[in-house]
Amino acid sequence: MLIISINIRGLGGRLKKKEIRDLIRIHNPDFICIQETKLHCVDFNLCLSLWGSDDFGWACVPAEGYSGGILSLWNKDVFLSEEVRVGSNFVTVKGRWVHHNVSSNIMNVYSPCDLVGKRLFWEEAKSDFSGRSGELWCLAGDFNAVLCRDERRGSGLNEASSDCEEFSQFIEDLDLFDLPLVGSKFTWFLSNGSAMSQLDRFLVNDSWLNSWGQLVQLSLKRTFSDHCPIVLKNDVRNWGPSPFRTNNCWFSDSEFGRFVEGTWSGLKVVGRGSFVFKEKLKLLKNSLKRWNKDHFDLLDKKINDRVSFINVIDDKGSVGLLSEEDIGARRSATAELWRLSSQKDNLLLQESRQRWLKEGDSNSKFFHASINRRWRTNGISGLTIDGDWVDDPSRVKDHIASFFKGRFEEKHWNRPTLDGIDIGCISGEDNKFLAARFEEIEIKEAVWNCEGDKSPGPDGFNFTFIKKFWEVMKNDIIVMVDDFYSCGALVRGCNASFTVLVPKIGSPQGLGDFRPISLISCFQKIISKLLAARIKKIIPSVISECQTAFIKGRYIMDGVVIANEIVKQARRKKDGDCFIFKVDFKKAYDSVNWSFLLYMLERMGFCFKWRNWIKSCLQSNTVSFLVNGSPTSEFSMARGLRQGDSIAPFLFLIVAERLAGIMRSAVSKNIFKGCLVGKDKVHISHLQYADDTLLIGENSVANIIVLKSIMNCFELSSGLRINFHKSSFIGINSDADFVQLAVN
Repeated sequence: MLIISINIRGLGGRLKKKEIRDLIRIHNPDFICIQETKLHCVDFNLCLSLWGSDDFGWACVPAEGYSGGILSLWNKDVFLSEEVRVGSNFVTVKGRWVHHNVSSNIMNVYSPCDLVGKRLFWEEAKSDFSGRSGELWCLAGDFNAVLCRDERRGSGLNEASSDCEEFSQFIEDLDLFDLPLVGSKFTWFLSNGSAMSQLDRFLVNDSWLNSWGQLVQLSLKRTFSDHCPIVLKNDVRNWGPSPFRTNNCWFSDSEFGRFVEGTWSGLKVVGRGSFVFKEKLKLLKNSLKRWNKDHFDLLDKKINDRVSFINVIDDKGSVGLLSEEDIGARRSATAELWRLSSQKDNLLLQESRQRWLKEGDSNSKFFHASINRRWRTNGISGLTIDGDWVDDPSRVKDHIASFFKGRFEEKHWNRPTLDGIDIGCISGEDNKFLAARFEEIEIKEAVWNCEGDKSPGPDGFNFTFIKKFWEVMKNDIIVMVDDFYSCGALVRGCNASFTVLVPKIGSPQGLGDFRPISLISCFQKIISKLLAARIKKIIPSVISECQTAFIKGRYIMDGVVIANEIVKQARRKKDGDCFIFKVDFKKAYDSVNWSFLLYMLERMGFCFKWRNWIKSCLQSNTVSFLVNGSPTSEFSMARGLRQGDSIAPFLFLIVAERLAGIMRSAVSKNIFKGCLVGKDKVHISHLQYADDTLLIGENSVANIIVLKSIMNCFELSSGLRINFHKSSFIGINSDADFVQLAVN
């Protein structure tokens, strides 16, 4: 299935007609929606000249005056029209996809520019939709509206608010899905380049999503029109093999528990504890693949077979009495159908990631819709590479691996340590607690604190599986943890992880628009949980009170209240002035220098055994990126902390504490002046919440110079660099010239 939509801005000229012919020739669409033809009359000969052969159907809305006009063309060998419905600003063609055997409504839209006209169109479109919501729907065209301010740049920004709200409400009322746009962020451009918007789009309902599976909405390069053509197509590309992962529906099979217990007990592997556990998981994985193929690969066929069998007995009963044998067979088949259907729903539930639903809730249609929507939101259909849109799977995967390998490389190994800065130090008792042997109850608690249905790492085992077979596997897990405790080193492969890319914006174009989240193997997740559970109990003693993240008894609102009090106080005083510098660190977690982190652990008094554990966890880490469910090539990291790793937030607090120490040192030496807050004149110079930092001081050029030096020192030592595009400098009761000087 491939549909094209384009606002041609007049179809009378020779070059505009050629553009349509080229689109049809190059992309071979099944359906094309053309807006703003500006033609009062459209006939068969014109359509024939555009399509290039006589195997087409067409429908149109004539132009009014010098504007408007809609034309839909389709391939009759692929799409058979059954009904055409015409509105003031749309034409809807209802037809059947020949090879897909589904009936669909395709609405070609050219919405008015004014808000009153848009409202009339929205109501008319709702009327056309009314009574047909259960059918397949695709709305395509120029909606002359945006969903958020990010979809518009330049002129008209102030007028977009009511537009956005009402257009969003229209989409919500019809329960439509706005597909992410790839290829270009905008589809309309003012000729002088001063304004641009995403006015063109495809909107589809859940029935369309469920019928066509994976869809891509792509913008093409524009030529003579000020609008880009957009394409909707189902994605049939092969992104590569998907890794193994356990399915919770296996637990409903009466044979499964005995199979796992027997297989695990029969596995004989010799070596270190971590090696034995890793290899036994690997061998169990191979056995589970074979077991799944025998029991679950043909799940849909088994369900259909049971339904057919029940229908045969029902037909037999409609012409005569059923025997006791028939009644018993029907009862058994019905029970088996319920069991198989429950397994199917549980499988879909796990894939849909809908955690608020109870396992066993029967709603296959909803699960399918959730899976499809999740793929369309999180899937990567292509990337802009060196200015060109690339959707070849191998090139996209290679580019992602290369890009992030570069991000996690450490280019500067010789970094200053800033030894003269005072920081907190843990006690000998704390070190005894940190380095104590891990007990079975502690290990079990770490396992039970891992969410069962989170996506697994490269080993493929989620913690629902580990908990289910705890009694079978616990001895190997305990030996594995003891091995880590004694050796402080991990066998290769134990610390492997997948990383998924989660979009930070609605229509991501490049890799900077994604947030990497790690999926860690169960071995490393247990180790991280154990280490995190210990460090969080002692870390308050070495992290200053200005840091409020991830520490029990400290809250983000503490910093918010203090910052608000500073602003209110500065505004009340006639001679009170200050600045707040909100710092955003560029890729903060990804940029942490490991040598600096280990240095900070040593300065804070962490014992050698603990530091060696952390060093091993950092240096043994390998990562590959999941692209549409298929992994890229694997590489090793040389810096950074994994988002999704239990201990990473606490390690980042230790890194950030160096900045707090530098600020305290500057204040104590009277080379930086913060703000005195409240009746008790508490001196505040900085507030931190993880990687969000506020630096606060009196308005003075000297303060700004010192602050710049502090941030340079912190960057050189830690690897964390300020992102000036996302940081902000706010002057309170400040002279505009001073603010401009500070920013510069």
